[in-house]
Amino acid sequence: MKNRNIQKTIVEINGISVSFYNTHFAWQTDCLNSHFKTAADIMKNDPNPIIIVGDMNVVSKELYEKYYKSLGFVIAAYDNGTNNHWNSPSYCDTIYVNGKGHIDVKNGSYVQTFGVYSDHNMSVAQLDIY
Repeated sequence: MKNRNIQKTIVEINGISVSFYNTHFAWQTDCLNSHFKTAADIMKNDPNPIIIVGDMNVVSKELYEKYYKSLGFVIAAYDNGTNNHWNSPSYCDTIYVNGKGHIDVKNGSYVQTFGVYSDHNMSVAQLDIY
């Protein structure tokens, strides 16, 4: 299996440094658990507000609650389609935000694109950064 990477970029928005992470976690259960924990360990020491975007893959709601909710992350948007192996909400394409007093989630939704434009739906979120 290819290595999965967490890509980090720091962007300056309205005078605020925001850490922007992009990732694609594996779908295998052992790898998925490891990826969520490793990424949470990296992000818990990041002093900036954080936005995570990526394919978090199946069963990630439980892993979000286990690793990210306690760090102050909220789910801004997620793919709640039923187009995955288990025919239930997948939380695949997900946006997590830890605003740290500088980012509010205005709204988030998903756009049904599965099988038309891609093999996933698309998640979008509007954020207020101040």
